[in-house]
Amino acid sequence: MTKKNKLELIAITPGMSKEEIRLNLLRMLKKQGIEVKENTNEKK
Repeated sequence: MTKKNKLELIAITPGMSKEEIRLNLLRMLKKQGIEVKENTNEKK
């Protein structure tokens, strides 16, 4: 039996901060079993 892929979407509104969008994306990916490492070398 094949596993069906499922795409989940999140709402992004103009009032959301970049950090809020990032956290929502990370939460959604983690819920789907996808772990994301933090980039500690990123310049801010």
